[in-house]
Amino acid sequence: MRWLTGTTKNWIAAYKEAYRCLEPGGWIKHIDASGIIYSEDNTINEENAMVQWGKIWQEAGRKSGNPVDLLERNLQEWGMEEAGFIPVSQWPKDEKRKELGQFFYLVYTQDLEGLCQYMFGTVRGWPQEKIAVYLAHLRAELKNMSLHGLIDFRVVYAQKPLDAED
Repeated sequence: MRWLTGTTKNWIAAYKEAYRCLEPGGWIKHIDASGIIYSEDNTINEENAMVQWGKIWQEAGRKSGNPVDLLERNLQEWGMEEAGFIPVSQWPKDEKRKELGQFFYLVYTQDLEGLCQYMFGTVRGWPQEKIAVYLAHLRAELKNMSLHGLIDFRVVYAQKPLDAED
């Protein structure tokens, strides 16, 4: 499971369905990101589209009823445990920040319009023109190497117990 933030109202139900579908000893992996972009060196602030992204994303999540604060609420770990999985590891802390940042930039910017259509357009009611203007600002900031925006990712692995009953 990856990049599903904002797509489901009930994470525990989603994890329970994954648990049900797995054979005993089967594995689940869920990677997702926080919607909050920040900097450790104060190169971005409230005026930046990167910072505004988190607020817009969080509000759209609340309005739609689909949680987007998976990392902040530890929904991945907690939900998997509630479903019956055994957690086995967590994302390592900041080992290859530059390499991951380059990867994130490529993935993130490939389809910003598609990512934003539902949450910004349908849920928030933004017209296409407003989305386009916002995304132009966001893309410009993401290309600006003097702005050091960070976003947290988490990868959670869990295993269905070998002695689990189907």
